[in-house]
Amino acid sequence: MTKSLDSLAAGIRSTLRGEDEARSSGISREGQQVEVRFKASSNRDKARSLLESNFPDLTLRADLGIYPDAEARDAELRYEGLLDHPFPTCVVCGTQREPGDALCLRPGPVGDDTGRYACTWYVPDDVDATLVWAALDCPGGWAAGVAGRPMVLGTMTAVVRDLPQPGTTAVVTSLQTAAQGRRHWSATTLHSPAGLLLAHAEAVWVAVDPAAVRPASGR
Repeated sequence: MTKSLDSLAAGIRSTLRGEDEARSSGISREGQQVEVRFKASSNRDKARSLLESNFPDLTLRADLGIYPDAEARDAELRYEGLLDHPFPTCVVCGTQREPGDALCLRPGPVGDDTGRYACTWYVPDDVDATLVWAALDCPGGWAAGVAGRPMVLGTMTAVVRDLPQPGTTAVVTSLQTAAQGRRHWSATTLHSPAGLLLAHAEAVWVAVDPAAVRPASGR
């Protein structure tokens, strides 16, 4: 980075001086990951503009975009969990669960060489923020590479802008954004059928020994 993290923090706070949200901003760094947090999402554009103009060597995460329902359903056919699932009873993406009892998400690679994963989610009548968080959870893990290498969720930060309409089919998109040793970072978004961004999340996943999460064959 061309400037220190301290100067980055000072620059952002100076730009937003006079706004209540500036006083509650937080900046942290882990390896090459830099996170800037604000109470109000309206400040993101201001922060992004400042970062891009003053810190040209800082890579910002790209918008994941949205895939049409048909493309998301096509990606589900490539869901790696259908062949081998480290947690088959998972309430979000488990293959041993039934609709009505679980979310039954099937995030699979889109197949356009972007590394993105996508799936559909039929929104139940009792949808709430907790279910939205759940829908943002596991798709990030599959995009991060949980297939063949079991991982557990380390941390997750999410913003729920609005709840999806019950009875509609929303689209979940996810992408691995970084990897370092056993840690893997992912980003996940939830869009309405009309393409409205309803929620988004970022997570850190930690790879674990398969023997620690399920018995070895023959036991």
